[in-house]
Amino acid sequence: MAKWLRIALVSTGTGAGLLILLLAGGVSYLKTPQAQRGIQQQINRALPGSVSWRRLDFSVLAGRIDIDDLLVAGPSGERLAGLARCRIDISWLSLLNGRIGVEEAIVEHPWADLAVDETGRLNLMRAFPALAPGELSEEASAGPPIDLAITLFRLTDGTVSYRDPKAGLTVTLEGISAGAEALLLSKPAGRLRLGIGRGAVESPVFTGPVEALQVTAHLDADRLSPLDLRVAAGNTDIRLTGIIDRLGADPVMDLTLDADLALAEIRHLLQLTPELTGNAALHLSAKGPLADPEARVNLEYDGGLLGGVPVGRIALGLHLSDRKLRIDPLSVESPFGLSDATGEIDLVKAFPEGFLSSDRVLNAIGYRLSVRQKGLLLEQAFSRDAAYAGRLDADITLEGQGVTPGEILARCRVALVGTGILSPGMDRPADVAAAFRGGIEGSDTVVEALTVDAGGARLSGRGRYERA
Repeated sequence: MAKWLRIALVSTGTGAGLLILLLAGGVSYLKTPQAQRGIQQQINRALPGSVSWRRLDFSVLAGRIDIDDLLVAGPSGERLAGLARCRIDISWLSLLNGRIGVEEAIVEHPWADLAVDETGRLNLMRAFPALAPGELSEEASAGPPIDLAITLFRLTDGTVSYRDPKAGLTVTLEGISAGAEALLLSKPAGRLRLGIGRGAVESPVFTGPVEALQVTAHLDADRLSPLDLRVAAGNTDIRLTGIIDRLGADPVMDLTLDADLALAEIRHLLQLTPELTGNAALHLSAKGPLADPEARVNLEYDGGLLGGVPVGRIALGLHLSDRKLRIDPLSVESPFGLSDATGEIDLVKAFPEGFLSSDRVLNAIGYRLSVRQKGLLLEQAFSRDAAYAGRLDADITLEGQGVTPGEILARCRVALVGTGILSPGMDRPADVAAAFRGGIEGSDTVVEALTVDAGGARLSGRGRYERA
């Protein structure tokens, strides 16, 4: 019995040793240039394009894969994408639990030169076999979702260019970095980071540099907390921070946006025709469900040209709560005087189920606005050749509902006071006072009362006018 046991043990040990030697020999052979050329040839026979690398090294025991100088080329040999180095460390123990575990994945100097043709097809896709319509979705639904866990992912110094000649769009991004920690694909969850060092965009609506873009976020299923986004271009700097919860059907947020805006740069970037100069500071805070949030906006403009019109200063305050937007206040200083506006816009009936619902009636928007103009100097509002002079003060109130012509129901009051008014044809300045009370009822304009007092004379009238 002992003899047969020794024979069995020796045979088992010898077989195991031979198996290990065979595996070691096979792995060693696969690392040789001859074997790797054979692997590349087998892969490329199945591809319209080609995939190549300078070095492919792997360790079965350590679970490590190293690839150097990976290149993806198109059918005509054009270079489409690649990377300088990639290393992946796989956890074999996680496979026992039915999960693909990656302890560490490092990608260095990746790049891609992307473009779309006239049909909208991406050039990188031409390097691989085309999928039949619906094939990708069928394969995705054929089995259980992939349970992938990545302990650490790091991408450094990436470069991407993208061209769409039909849309006139060219994008170049450099210095791209990305990272992830404790990433779970099935949940999903993880700490995420993305950065772009520099770049440029050319398009019919936006042309200019991207000097910095940084995003960090902690994803936990349907919750981003905290989120930190920063975009910089020239003297324009935008930062968004906060939390977004319930990313699905009914998102809830607690966000803060702070922006320093250089209007001349924005005009150039967006290729706007009106002249814009000066700087503005914007602060926005929003909290609650996206369908019905509470939000506050504060805007300060330090003066310049808006549409070619000189403006000394603008201060704007907005408060949105329960689908009611309060203007408190809007103040504009300009060579034409000081303008102040307050009021409220009622959106409750217009969006009865919230802003995200398709159930909306825009003509149910209600509004109550008050505008006061002080010190409008006519000699500055018109050219000197027009020979206008004097000062105007005005009070205007507007209250009503509806925005579409023919559906508006509104009431308006206007009070004008002119001091030392002089216009072409007048021998001497005169003081003028005018008052209007009326409104719009569907297609009718109603003048309930109109009075004008000037130089001791009074003009009054009333009426109703139907628009065709």
